[in-house]
Amino acid sequence: MIEPEAILAESGLIRAMLARCGVPARDRADVLQECLIGAVVAVREGVDAQAG
Repeated sequence: MIEPEAILAESGLIRAMLARCGVPARDRADVLQECLIGAVVAVREGVDAQAG
């Protein structure tokens, strides 16, 4: 399983990608948060699906 800390460690890369994709600076923190939460949820759902 991928630990949430490993996902959080990539936040700088994700933040840079958001900037390159044209996400306005004022929105990047919110969009980053949504991306990180989505990634953690997706990993957990994938683990649950494999265990079930």
